[in-house]
Amino acid sequence: MSQVPKKVLIVDDDPAARAFVEEVLSDVGFACGAAESGREALAIIDADREIAVVVSDIVMPGLDGVRLGRFIRDRFPDRPWLQVLFITGHAELELAVSALRLGAVDYLTKPVPPDELVFAVSRALAASRAIVRSMSAGALDAPASGSPRPREEPAVETSEAAVRSALDYLSALRRLRQESSTLANLDEPSWTILLEVYRADITGRRLSVSKLCAMDEASQTTAWRRIRSMEEQGLLLRDQDPADARRSFVMLTESATKAVSDFMARADELMPGHRDTA
Repeated sequence: MSQVPKKVLIVDDDPAARAFVEEVLSDVGFACGAAESGREALAIIDADREIAVVVSDIVMPGLDGVRLGRFIRDRFPDRPWLQVLFITGHAELELAVSALRLGAVDYLTKPVPPDELVFAVSRALAASRAIVRSMSAGALDAPASGSPRPREEPAVETSEAAVRSALDYLSALRRLRQESSTLANLDEPSWTILLEVYRADITGRRLSVSKLCAMDEASQTTAWRRIRSMEEQGLLLRDQDPADARRSFVMLTESATKAVSDFMARADELMPGHRDTA
C-alpha cells in the first residue's frame, strides 16, 4: 500500500470508557476514531485502510470483542497489518486468553493505567508498520513472472520479527529508566503519576491532587503517600488553589521535567518505525 497505516480505532459500547481511551491516546498524538459497537467497527475498518490498530472492549452487546477479532481476521485477509488489542475486566480474562488464540496481539485489564495503554498501542502500531514494510519489500523483490510467493510465509516471518522488535523496544525503555538517576528508583504506580503530571504540564492543563489519587489503582491513602514521597524526592510540587483552600494542584519540578523530557525524546528515537510518514 502507498501509505503506512497509522490510525487507532476504539470500540466500546460504554461512552465514558470510549472517551477515556480516546483522550489518553489523542493526547500523545495518535490519530483515533471510535465505534460504539462491533458492527460499526467492521464498517469503519472496511471503509478505511489506514486503520492499523483496533482497541476493543470484550463484553459488548451484539457482536462482542472476541467475535469482532475473529471477523476482522476472516474479512480482511489482505490486511495482515491490522492489530487487535482488548481491554477487559478481571472476570473476562478467560475470554481474553481465547482472543489471543484467535489472533489478538495483547489484552489490558481494567482499570488501565494511561502509560500502559500508550505503550501497548505503540507496540501494536510498530508491529503494524513492520508488516507493511515487509509487504512492500516483498512486492519489490517478487519476480516479474512465475508463481507468487505464498502470502502466509512473509506474514508469519514478519509477525515473529515484530514481536522481537516490540520486546527489544520494551527492554530499551526499561534501560532508559534505569540509566536516569532521577527516574530509576520509581515504582510503576509512581512512574504513572509522573507521566500524567508531565502530560498535563505539556498540554497546559492542571491536575489536582484528588484527581491524581483517583487515577491510582491503589487506595486514596496509598496514592497520597506516593505523591508526598515524590515531593520529598524533589520530583513534584504542590500549589494551593487560591479559590479553594481544600484543593491543591500538582506540577513537575524543573529536574523532573528535564528527566521525563529526555526519556521521551530518547524513547521516540528508539521506537520502531518512528520516522515513517504518511
